[in-house]
Amino acid sequence: MPAVPPSTPPSAPRATTAPELRRHLLFLVLGVVALDVVALLAQRWLGVDGWSRGRRQAFTAVWVGLTLVVVSVFLGRMRATRLRARRARAAGR
Repeated sequence: MPAVPPSTPPSAPRATTAPELRRHLLFLVLGVVALDVVALLAQRWLGVDGWSRGRRQAFTAVWVGLTLVVVSVFLGRMRATRLRARRARAAGR
């Protein structure tokens, strides 16, 4: 039987970034939920259902665009956190 090479142990610094990543993820979810609540309330208060098709589509496009901005910001922060941790691990070797 061929010998099985030992597996490499997981890097310890990864655990130190987990709380920060969880915080960014929580803010991402809360940001999207808050934006959706505001948009749904605005939709009801402004009477979007009675608008023309083009205006309804414009309202939806703005809503989707703002959601994209919120998601992009927090995913960017998560990526920056992971890159910072990766660079710290590489510098520590």
